[in-house]
Amino acid sequence: MEKLETKVSSSVCYHCSLPIVSKPVVNNINNENRFFCCLGCSIANQLINSLEVDKDKELENLIKDKLDTNPSNHKNNLVITDNVTFKIRGVTCSSCGPIVEKITSMQSGVINSRVNLISERIKISYDKNYFDFEKLNKSLKKFGYTLMDKNSLEDSEYLSENYLLRLGMVWFLSMNIMALSLGFYYGQLENYPDIMSWVIYVQAFLSTIVIFGLGFPFIKNAFFKGLKLQLSMETLISFGTLTSYFYSLWSMFNNRTDVYFDTASMIIAFVLVGKFLENSSKSKASQTIKKLLGLGVKTATLINDGIEKSIDIEDVKVNDFILVKAGEKIPVDGIIIEGNSHIDESMLTGESVPVSKDIKDKVFGATINQDGRFIFKATEIGDDTALSKIIDLVEKAQNEKNESQKLADKLSAWFIPIVFLLSAITGLFWYYQGAETNIVILNTVAVLVVACPCALGLAVPMTTFVTLDKAAEMGIIFKNSGLIEDLEKIDIVVFDKTGTITEGKMSVSQIKMLSSFDDKEFIYLLASLENYSEHHIAKSIVQYSGFSSDQLAKIIDFRLTKGMGVEGIINGNYIIAGNQRLINERKIQFSENINDKTDNSLTKIFVAINGKLIAEVYLKDQIKVGIKESIVSLKQRGLEIYMLTGDNENTALSIAKEIGIQNVIANQLPQNKIDFIIQLQKQNKSVMMIGDGINDAPALVQSQIGLSISNATDISTEAADISFIKSDIDKLPLLFQLSDLSNKTLKMNLWWAFLYNFITIPLAMTGLLKPVVAAAAMAISSLIIVNNSLRLRRKI
Repeated sequence: MEKLETKVSSSVCYHCSLPIVSKPVVNNINNENRFFCCLGCSIANQLINSLEVDKDKELENLIKDKLDTNPSNHKNNLVITDNVTFKIRGVTCSSCGPIVEKITSMQSGVINSRVNLISERIKISYDKNYFDFEKLNKSLKKFGYTLMDKNSLEDSEYLSENYLLRLGMVWFLSMNIMALSLGFYYGQLENYPDIMSWVIYVQAFLSTIVIFGLGFPFIKNAFFKGLKLQLSMETLISFGTLTSYFYSLWSMFNNRTDVYFDTASMIIAFVLVGKFLENSSKSKASQTIKKLLGLGVKTATLINDGIEKSIDIEDVKVNDFILVKAGEKIPVDGIIIEGNSHIDESMLTGESVPVSKDIKDKVFGATINQDGRFIFKATEIGDDTALSKIIDLVEKAQNEKNESQKLADKLSAWFIPIVFLLSAITGLFWYYQGAETNIVILNTVAVLVVACPCALGLAVPMTTFVTLDKAAEMGIIFKNSGLIEDLEKIDIVVFDKTGTITEGKMSVSQIKMLSSFDDKEFIYLLASLENYSEHHIAKSIVQYSGFSSDQLAKIIDFRLTKGMGVEGIINGNYIIAGNQRLINERKIQFSENINDKTDNSLTKIFVAINGKLIAEVYLKDQIKVGIKESIVSLKQRGLEIYMLTGDNENTALSIAKEIGIQNVIANQLPQNKIDFIIQLQKQNKSVMMIGDGINDAPALVQSQIGLSISNATDISTEAADISFIKSDIDKLPLLFQLSDLSNKTLKMNLWWAFLYNFITIPLAMTGLLKPVVAAAAMAISSLIIVNNSLRLRRKI
């Protein structure tokens, strides 16, 4: 047995239990030679066993001894010039995070670094004047960690292959143990004591490999969590497995035949199958993220003084000029400065029809140039691109815990101690009933193994994970997972008008001149004024004028009054363009009744020059496709609907009537919108505000849920809780449907987790469930919850 244990210890890492594929790192800890797969695992194990109080300082000293160079002496003079994110291979446990961060922070030029253990990525902020990537990578490799491109899927594939190999070996050995056990079960070996003894020793040998070699991660995790007084599923599995194993060893050395090496091995085999299928299902659940990760490009064509040069995507800088040819993917976000094309943005917006792009239009990384050739100026790179922001938002929401998850965590914390108590009660009951020792052991182990805290632990996060991933596929981004549940509590939905109910792309329908002012000069002056504003109405007027920005005049003392209009001085003329409120506040003289209530569906802008009303500009905005159906769907849910807009009452009422909204609040400034939301909340109403994510930001923040009917450029807005990547209001019913299905699935999962344990634990206590069957039931329980959650993807 000693030889076997030495062989197993030196073939797998003492810390992470993965196979040692090259020369092991040997470290003497507590007068014992321990074998590790890399320096990182050796240091992690050394820290765990250390009695030093200042662990951070000790970690720094341990790493410094192994590094070729000392940390940078320029830390106080560093300025963040770049941020970069990498996948990192070799991170096997929570101990790896601080080690990787410490190694990275000790490199020249690095200002800070953060490891995400869930996504296995590291984000590094550095000063390019001192930073040396090759040196960092070399240092990390020395400790057993490897930096990879963050878009690479190679790491997950490698882990799957490793897991499959381990799983195959476990089942091969376990089935051999089971085959040898058949002789016991059928009584064929009782008359051959020498053969029976040989069979038992072979079983002991094989089960030792299964438990302490291939299944050792469970035992290791349980041990280290136990040192911190933490209990988990691994605690139950390990305790049950080791109880069966050591009882069998005791029986073997006392020449008894009641051994259960097959039980101990099959428990590990079933648990590994369950974990493998669970991880495979989780991998399928995150397919949207994987698709997005695979969309990035590796190189870009840089244009410098007319010379084309292919560079790595990491080398692209803000304000670089990038050439994109027909059929190529756009490498980063930017603005077209030369040429035009049609861009396939379906990966970002879900829109299958290519979008026409011209000079000054925004383009996004990973979208596809369909036909033209153009040059654009890079404006966002790396983690600042729209694609990266979407991925980060989805991952952040998936990693956050909602209220149901927090409740499940609290229940899980009590669950395992209760299971241990019930297991002890079971053992004592059968012992005092006079049952044989092996029966007492088997029933006690069955209780430990059949209990499934992992089912309880998976019930909420798996549902949330799939929901958020499906939402991302539909172009719906949640800021946090709790919003899925909060949608169910909404009482009132408040819509902004422009850009939400309507397209927000105004077009000039008519200009009604009220004086003898020259028409061409009027258009020129008005367009020059509006050219200084970013408002959609201003852009429509500039476009209608036919003048380019270079042709228009410069403004003196330009002023923007939110919710009213703009004003300024052009060529000595004081010009005002805005709604009736602005005209009244500036006390403009007029001879015509400007309260005319005709043309209610049109938006009216008044233009005054030098204190005299010159013209009325009428603009028309198209109602969005699907808004009527969305309103009907919300009403069927019993929700109150409001329109809250800064537009005039006549226009607002006309549009509201057309789409079926009875409650209209018009002529509202941004602060008025906040006050209205607060008024509704004082009535104990839960409010969802839907706006364009820009002008409605204060109201979006004030409401319980702010929904931005936005676009890719605004996807990271802090104002909105939920964002639609494409400005599709017709997705609103799908949003609520997704929330309904998610909450229903979540409740089903929780009920199943409780019901399963409520039924199976008493059965195990009464001796009706054997440990092997209990292990299979535990694995199946987790799979039912995982697959029930995956059904969400097929239902919508």
